[in-house]
Amino acid sequence: PYKVDLVAHAAGLDAMANAAANAFKHKTSGGKTRAKPNIWEDAGDFSQKIEDFKKATADFLAAAKSGGPAAAGAKLGAVGDSCKGCHKKYRAKKS
Repeated sequence: PYKVDLVAHAAGLDAMANAAANAFKHKTSGGKTRAKPNIWEDAGDFSQKIEDFKKATADFLAAAKSGGPAAAGAKLGAVGDSCKGCHKKYRAKKS
């Protein structure tokens, strides 16, 4: 059961990563957001960070499926690093 849950959660992260690019289309705002304007000013870097996130979650999912908890754990740090790298630069703090 643990491996099934691990794979399910890894698949959820991977799906979220693949949907992330569509969540940040230029000039689609209108609601309250914490996205900083520099997303659009440095779109190339932001796009690369999305790609890094997608790769990290894909690697995590593959490790969860084939190697189990130890292999997945070795890949999980890259997922967190990719999240942090983007959020630190492109997401405003809660007010």
